[in-house]
Amino acid sequence: MHRFPPTIASRLLLAGLCVTVAASGSLMRAQTSVRGVKVLGSKDAVEIEVESSDRLVPQTQVLTGPDRLVVDFPNAVR
Repeated sequence: MHRFPPTIASRLLLAGLCVTVAASGSLMRAQTSVRGVKVLGSKDAVEIEVESSDRLVPQTQVLTGPDRLVVDFPNAVR
């Protein structure tokens, strides 16, 4: 597995944690929709802002080949 330098790893972790974390709704409740995604940042930091109709619980993965961060919002629609 690819090892990221500490600064990159912490930025990826920060990006994954920037999303609001809460319990997901039940099947009887209306689906949560993702209204918008913005990637914000500067030379020293990266932030991801996700706007949704309700609170979401993100699932994140760091993949390689090419290196990337995947943020999934189970049961959410766009």
